[in-house]
Amino acid sequence: MEMATITNVVIFLVFVAALMVFSLSPSIWICEKLSSRFVFIDEHSSKITILLTLMFSMLATLFIFLF
Repeated sequence: MEMATITNVVIFLVFVAALMVFSLSPSIWICEKLSSRFVFIDEHSSKITILLTLMFSMLATLFIFLF
């Protein structure tokens, strides 16, 4: 791999990690709101919060890099 490619991958991963930190709070809020309605979400709230965080950060990253 070229150095430029490695640098781009590292920048992308750091950017995704930063977005994950900022999207963790909305993910927790959404999971808390849904856990009062659905038993499944209440039992697996930490896993669903992590999945929502990953989804939000990836969508934000793709949106930022595409536009």
